[in-house]
Amino acid sequence: MATGKRTGIRYRTPNGSLIYGQNPGEFPKHHFSYLVSEIPAEEWALQVRFAGPDETALGFWRTREHSDLFALELIRSGTFEFLQNGKRYPCGPGDLFLVQIGGDSRMKTTSDYSLKKTVSLAGSALVPLLNSLNLAGVDVIRNTAPEIEEIFDTIFRLLKERPETYLHDLSLQAYHLLLTLSERCEARAYPELLNRMLRWVEGQFDSVITVEGIGRQFGVSSGTVFRLFRTFLKTSPMEYVIGLRMKHARILLLNSELPVKAIADRVGYRNPLYFSCEFHRLYGMPPREFRKRNLPE
Repeated sequence: MATGKRTGIRYRTPNGSLIYGQNPGEFPKHHFSYLVSEIPAEEWALQVRFAGPDETALGFWRTREHSDLFALELIRSGTFEFLQNGKRYPCGPGDLFLVQIGGDSRMKTTSDYSLKKTVSLAGSALVPLLNSLNLAGVDVIRNTAPEIEEIFDTIFRLLKERPETYLHDLSLQAYHLLLTLSERCEARAYPELLNRMLRWVEGQFDSVITVEGIGRQFGVSSGTVFRLFRTFLKTSPMEYVIGLRMKHARILLLNSELPVKAIADRVGYRNPLYFSCEFHRLYGMPPREFRKRNLPE
């Protein structure tokens, strides 16, 4: 866990984006390489602005209002809470969140230590590409394939080594990265109605949710809700909700000193005993034992 003074930051970028947050001790540690070229990245059709590993620790958070950049953040270890335009996502290793141009976002480290890999893109073709590839409205891509990290690492290498053709190669890798992410989204594409349901559930998981309530929210029957979840997610609506709640509960158990009763309430359980039973069913042990086994001595 990071120790030492926590420092607040607040500044406005030349393009008008307001950035503020908190740095714990010596974190964050940005190991970024920046594009150095006579032609700014913004004047290419598509190019990498900067990229590299990024270390953070518990207590780190950063808010960016009306973002003037587009960034892809791939989590390698640790956990984050990512919020964008009012939607909240607990994220862990393998998840990738997208800081969208013009969006309001907040990232917060929820583990003692975390490592993520960052790639920021720019260029005149970026926004049209994001729209055409259906990536403009995407906040999080779960469980990314190893191929994604390989592209990240290739970009890191090109920025560091700068071979003769590195500008051309970086641009190709940027296109390759967006196309691969788009293909992954399409491979797991769901009907628009189900996507809307999932976005709504992710933003409401700590509230009282029922199958009937989901149906009323979207003007469909409970049977339709069940059918969509079973067909495309291979689970029931309430099992999906429980999974979201338990993922967030694990984060709180490992990265806070909140008692189990308070954690149960925060993830939507008014009865802590029922919460403990559900947690035991999924993870094979009660929440207190899970916390004891997984926290360092």
